[in-house]
Amino acid sequence: MHESEFGYMTFTHIQRRRGRDGQSRQEYLQQLVEEYKKADTPDTKRKILATLGNFAYDPINYGWLYQEGVVELFIDALSNPGGDDELQRIGVFGLCNNALDRRVQQRLANDEVVIGLCKQIILANTKYTSEFLLSTVCLLWHICTPDNINSIVSSELKIALEGVRSSENVNVPLHNMCSIFLEDFFFDAQKLTSDEVLKESAEELSEESNEPMKEPLAKRQRSS
Repeated sequence: MHESEFGYMTFTHIQRRRGRDGQSRQEYLQQLVEEYKKADTPDTKRKILATLGNFAYDPINYGWLYQEGVVELFIDALSNPGGDDELQRIGVFGLCNNALDRRVQQRLANDEVVIGLCKQIILANTKYTSEFLLSTVCLLWHICTPDNINSIVSSELKIALEGVRSSENVNVPLHNMCSIFLEDFFFDAQKLTSDEVLKESAEELSEESNEPMKEPLAKRQRSS
């Protein structure tokens, strides 16, 4: 079934849809999760996890994926306990797709390990493919919130993103994703810093003269 067909089906229709072996989609996902947990070769685990990551493309699957704990499989792959870089890439890919689910987004936004691993990958960007980096930057963008932004935004991350964006070998999607991240999460921080400097400067001048400095401050803000 092609992805374009989803737009013409209701949730109930898809839930009831049967494959050649009579399985529903939910039953098929349950089977994939069990097979992944029992898989005894790296190649088998990669193939199964990639299939689960593809299911995360469509919102109609979010409930089943969440119910079956698939996000935890993606997180485990991201942590890369076995040193399998390809499985780690697939884990990031799956999380990036699944992060559009608000429950998953909240789960990841509160996970310091996930945030830390994403930042490590971006900081060590020369070790990874463009596809890997694109999924990682996109994932970090999805889970950056007002509550955790201070633990994500840093001068090191800014330099790394700018470096990736200006690389001679960067492709258009990765270049654009880095630009979006920088504009969304670093521009406001710089603006806030500038406003704070103006405020402190105005307060110092006011203390020296004991007179309100509203008009000069307004002029300085317009000229800055």
